[in-house]
Amino acid sequence: MNGEARARVQKCKMCYRTVARASKTACAEACPAEATTFGDRDALIAEARSRINANPGQYIDYIYGLEEAGGTS
Repeated sequence: MNGEARARVQKCKMCYRTVARASKTACAEACPAEATTFGDRDALIAEARSRINANPGQYIDYIYGLEEAGGTS
């Protein structure tokens, strides 16, 4: 390296203890629009489908991560 800063992308680990207790992450707790949520994958997929169906003009009819990379979590 020549002293340049290099970006490194990784998953957030700051709420590890909170998640271990099955509590909401700080981001999900603080999000006023409930755009960031936390919970069981099947429940989150059902919520995404519900939001898409209830607001067809607001959302693209596609749930990213459902199939990509074997289904993301």
